[in-house]
Amino acid sequence: MTAAQVFWAFAIALTIGALLTVLQPTLAGIAAEKGVARRVPLLAGLAISLLALAVYLAVGRPDLIAQQSGTGSGAAPHHATIPELIKRLEAHLQQQPEDADAAVLLARSYYAAARFDEAVPAFERAFALKAPAAPQLADYADARTAQKGGAFDAQAQKAVERALALDAQHVKSLRLAGSFAFNDRRPTEAIVYWTRLAPLLPADSEEMRRLQADMAEARAQLASGAAVTDSKRQISGTVAIAPELQKSVGGTDTLYVFARGLQGPPMPLAVFKAAPGRWPVAFTLDESMAVMGGARLGDLKNAMVVARISRSGQAIGRPGDLESGAVQVEVGAAGIQLLIETVRK
Repeated sequence: MTAAQVFWAFAIALTIGALLTVLQPTLAGIAAEKGVARRVPLLAGLAISLLALAVYLAVGRPDLIAQQSGTGSGAAPHHATIPELIKRLEAHLQQQPEDADAAVLLARSYYAAARFDEAVPAFERAFALKAPAAPQLADYADARTAQKGGAFDAQAQKAVERALALDAQHVKSLRLAGSFAFNDRRPTEAIVYWTRLAPLLPADSEEMRRLQADMAEARAQLASGAAVTDSKRQISGTVAIAPELQKSVGGTDTLYVFARGLQGPPMPLAVFKAAPGRWPVAFTLDESMAVMGGARLGDLKNAMVVARISRSGQAIGRPGDLESGAVQVEVGAAGIQLLIETVRK
């Protein structure tokens, strides 16, 4: 890394930090006034992306970013702006479309420039080349949400769930997951996600204060009975595990939650799957998770719900798996609580 590269990287980082410090109180006030405080602040996401680009400028792919003015070896360097960087990456990918690192950087550059209509398909192309990490999945979900004017869709939610399966403590993904649940009028799930998020934030920070306010609003919504009542085709709740079994859960184990009919074939109507993270784990079963034809959740009045931790990763139960008792619930119910406390014989 050259001295010039270090200088420019830190200059950009310090500029971003200074802007955030000066503007944060004003922006927080605007967000609260407009009722969007519970959403992950887009400015923070963009600032992080810009900072990532600054670091990338110093240590990442100088062949994609650094520009030289003139042709001699002593020519003074010219450091690309984000629009210039985007053009350079676009040209590079036309020549080398399989360069996964460049594809990811282009997607995050579009995201940093708030070009969400281009960022979303760019992320999808990058993910096809290389399995994404949690931060990239969270940025993709945020970009999809911004592209749709703040509306959360199923693909954004699945991206966040995938991010949390990779990193159960990813801050942005936990914030987004709680926001998805809250805006879908599932306050119990929102509280679960935000409770997991709270220990990861600085205790005396503006983000923690916003989180506490959002959790209070979710609790008020839950107490008032304003949780989901218009959706009759899903079941949601949380899964906890007995303390004596928690230490036995391994990193390769898989959590399943099944909904079955009270009568008829034993095959589940819907299956929720996740990597066990911090307990309790929030779940939602809906018709998009159906695994067989015929009856669907929305066709039934009641269903049996059970949770299982599979040692093999397969949905079929085997000796040694950990299970909850089966609970009969109404389809459309929220706030269901399952406790994994037995070992399958």
